[in-house]
Amino acid sequence: MKKCFLCMLACAITLLFVGCEQKVEGNVYVLKGQIGIDAPVKVYLVSFSATGEQRDSTVVKNGTFVFKGEVTKPFQAILFVNYDTAASYSRALNDRISLFIEQGKITLKSSDSIKNAAVNSPINNDAGEWSDIVKSLRTLRTGLYREWGVLRQNETLSPEDKSARIKAFEIKNDSISEIEKELARDFVKAKPDSYYALHSLFSLIAGYYPEGDEAQEVFDLFSEKLKATELGSEIKERIIKWKATSIGSIAPDFTQNDSVGNPVKLSDFRGKYLLLDFWASWCGPCRQENPNVVKAYHAFKDKGFTVLGVSLDSGNDARDKWLQAIAKDKLEWFHVSDLKGWNNDVAALYGVRAIPSNFLLDREGKIVAKNLRGEALEETLDKYLN
Repeated sequence: MKKCFLCMLACAITLLFVGCEQKVEGNVYVLKGQIGIDAPVKVYLVSFSATGEQRDSTVVKNGTFVFKGEVTKPFQAILFVNYDTAASYSRALNDRISLFIEQGKITLKSSDSIKNAAVNSPINNDAGEWSDIVKSLRTLRTGLYREWGVLRQNETLSPEDKSARIKAFEIKNDSISEIEKELARDFVKAKPDSYYALHSLFSLIAGYYPEGDEAQEVFDLFSEKLKATELGSEIKERIIKWKATSIGSIAPDFTQNDSVGNPVKLSDFRGKYLLLDFWASWCGPCRQENPNVVKAYHAFKDKGFTVLGVSLDSGNDARDKWLQAIAKDKLEWFHVSDLKGWNNDVAALYGVRAIPSNFLLDREGKIVAKNLRGEALEETLDKYLN
């Protein structure tokens, strides 16, 4: 009897110290938070996907909260704290933190607000390590952008002096970017199994407009295990598309409707130099670049050059906004769109993941240049058409 009692006591002690940390199995995550807030505030877990915003919420009790759910693959989310429990959720809530949700246990701890929390899980630990590595670079870049803001508003400088300072800014910024890329490459080499690195550093190293072979070289730095994940498969597909749209390749043919429903086929433009221009009415950088495209169009339209715009607009009033932007910016060329936003079929075919983005095709439909900005478009057309 005594032996049995001791056995039961040992089990009770084991449960006391171990039972609270039960192993999380399967496609399940458990996010446990501990923050230095005594009041009963509300916490929102928000993520975004192709189907829209996903939101869960809970109340902080005695400074703790828990979120549980199923997760088939890691995803990024934001935790918001709402100190006014009577108010509704808003993306403008200031106390927030970005983190990854992944299978297993995730812990979050802070002695005060949630924005100062430390998040502990394999992916979040890698994210924190990378943040520490580039902390000094981010400080440099913040100071540089502050200088840029002052420079843009300075009306006392001569055009020559302002141009020289802008060039100096660009050189400094490019230098920081190159250092960041090298640090990212070293990080991947040291952690080829890091999901965070594949998710967040692949594009930093390869660039957002990579040639297929360059992207493949970066992808090959990662482990075969990581390449076999869903994210790895998605990147493989992107690389295939980037290789198919690399300089020297014949541009993939497609048909998409114009603003009145008439089908427009890419290969119908053979015999002319064509700028395939991806943009959207809501895209500020696109609208800023449009005057350069307009200028080039009028300079070379009589020499065998034209433009085909592909809009990534979407939403209930997308067609009206698209047409209004065409009229306002005086884009007097052909336009097509399926009004599916980032899911535009042509954008998917060309592997476009950032706009503005463009491809210059020669008379045979071969891609001869990509992502020409500012004066570069006219300079390139001058080389081919004059």
